[in-house]
Amino acid sequence: MNNKTIIAKASHVSVTPRKANLVLESLIGRNPQDAINELGLLSKRAAEPIIKLLKQVLGNAADQHKLTSDDLRIEKAFATKGRALKLVRFAGRGKVKPYQKIASHLTIVLKINNKNKK
Repeated sequence: MNNKTIIAKASHVSVTPRKANLVLESLIGRNPQDAINELGLLSKRAAEPIIKLLKQVLGNAADQHKLTSDDLRIEKAFATKGRALKLVRFAGRGKVKPYQKIASHLTIVLKINNKNKK
């Protein structure tokens, strides 16, 4: 049970991966419940889907593995590129300006904290 990891993924989250990774990288090594409390105070739009994903992974850990948030720590957290909506903005003189709205796939990996296990 010492090497178990718990993984949670969220697909097609409407936040760019670059902005989501700024928030996710600050969570590595922390207790998941402390991370949820800190993200609640953060004024980044990427914080809301990350809080939702952390609550989901804590629920999975409690239900499937009988673990509490004190037994876990965030080992990895990252975002990868998802689908891209290709859109255009109409400009002057009959031209169009293309742009993309890029979504991301969020992944959080929790590891069992060996310090609390005796």
